[in-house]
Amino acid sequence: MRRAAPKRRAAPKKRASKRRKTAAPKGRALITAKTVSIPATGSSIRQTTFGEVDKQNVAWIGASSTGSEKFFMSVIGEAMIAKILRECKDYRSDKDAMVETGFSLVDTIQVIFARALVKEQVVPAATLQHKVQMDILQAGSSFNSMVYNDQAIQNFVSQDGNTYPGTVTKPGWNRILYDQAIQGYFPVHCTVLKGLGSDVQQTMIYNDTQFGDMHVAMSIDGSHRFQNVTPANQPIGSEGVSNLYTDTNKNSISANPLSGKMYTFSNIAPKFNEGWLSRQGEQIIANLNLIVGRPLGMLDRTLGNDLTQVWNYAAISAYGPGGFPGSVLVPEFQRPPLRAATLFSNVKTTAPVTMSPGAIQTHTTKFSYDGTLRRLLSTLTQVNQGGMATAASPTAGKFPTLGDSFMMCLNPTMKTRENEVVSVGFQYTKIGKAYFTSKKGGYLPTTNLGFEA
Repeated sequence: MRRAAPKRRAAPKKRASKRRKTAAPKGRALITAKTVSIPATGSSIRQTTFGEVDKQNVAWIGASSTGSEKFFMSVIGEAMIAKILRECKDYRSDKDAMVETGFSLVDTIQVIFARALVKEQVVPAATLQHKVQMDILQAGSSFNSMVYNDQAIQNFVSQDGNTYPGTVTKPGWNRILYDQAIQGYFPVHCTVLKGLGSDVQQTMIYNDTQFGDMHVAMSIDGSHRFQNVTPANQPIGSEGVSNLYTDTNKNSISANPLSGKMYTFSNIAPKFNEGWLSRQGEQIIANLNLIVGRPLGMLDRTLGNDLTQVWNYAAISAYGPGGFPGSVLVPEFQRPPLRAATLFSNVKTTAPVTMSPGAIQTHTTKFSYDGTLRRLLSTLTQVNQGGMATAASPTAGKFPTLGDSFMMCLNPTMKTRENEVVSVGFQYTKIGKAYFTSKKGGYLPTTNLGFEA
């Protein structure tokens, strides 16, 4: 009698690893987001930022999935103006344009900005909202002149009937949206008029009382390339009094490879652990502010012909790469932190990273948003202390909650002398797209009337 075959034992289940997650390998996406559908008639901007970071001993280099404030405000500003022009069938629109070329319907754009108050905050009633108006010049006016105001003769912009305050008195809508958002003001009502503000007769051609609740579909794709261009420094004479000359041959045997760690963060910039930060001195905190939060200083990468505007950025990692200022004063940042969570409260993943001499690494990021215009502006910007609005009281805003970011901490793999050089070339390419859709209004009331006798 044949005996039954013995039953196979089931393979033991693998135990879940408790190790910290690591970032994606070289050449893969570090930060991903859900894909959103954006019609071809939406705004589309590409910007390339490039340069070289040259530091001693250590370099902190990174980027944000959203790009700089200037970049994503330009994406939003383009989509906003494109939406208004399409609704008004203006000849500067890319769709449904007037047949008679040069005949303008849009002469004045008015937007009411209302202030979003923090809990238990009291401000004068006069500062709860104000009206920003742009009178568009007919001669040489274009789509870009409204968004960026890049013409030699600029459109006139006013706030509550007075010259627009701030360092740039004739900004484009990208700068206007930024200036208002960092003070806590967000658009709620848009009106477009035929005729300039100085004209006696003006005709309303567009009116949207739910402008702030307009739906926005937005995406930003980023490609971030880094190359190790650290030269081979050769000493002449004795080590103590040597002068160094630079051998730029990347294949030189003494060219220095770099190594360190990659960190990803759950916001548009690293956020310091408050407990650790409270134990640092005032000078260290002032230097740390240059890598996260405000103020950042005068770092600026211009977009288009917008050469006159100096923008503040949420952080170096949101703006682009840069060496960590003040790192000499902070021992924890001289090498990759052993425990990143003790320094950063929003760190997500860590992973080792190495760069051979001349090696190029490419990392990609993706940001997407699908929601209202008000929420987009309020969660991408951090409200500044004080503001340019008349009688506006200082408001401490929350740390921006949208977006992700990453940073690399790089050291020379072989350090043979003090102040060893770290040189990294970079090139960032960002493609931003956005599309606005009007909010659908509520249903009209229905009434049953009795029959008349």
